Amino acid sequence: MDVIERLERRQTESEIRLATAITAMAGTLIEVRDLLKERAEVTGPLMPT
Repeated sequence: MDVIERLERRQTESEIRLATAITAMAGTLIEVRDLLKERAEVTGPLMPT
């Protein structure tokens, strides 16, 4: 495996790790949003309007 092939492989692996992390973060943000929404329904708005 030459240098270019190794660099391509490392780049691909890095992109896959990054995409996985972004997907996990999106899922976490959705969960937090839903929890805040539930909490606001139970306790009222977080900030008065």
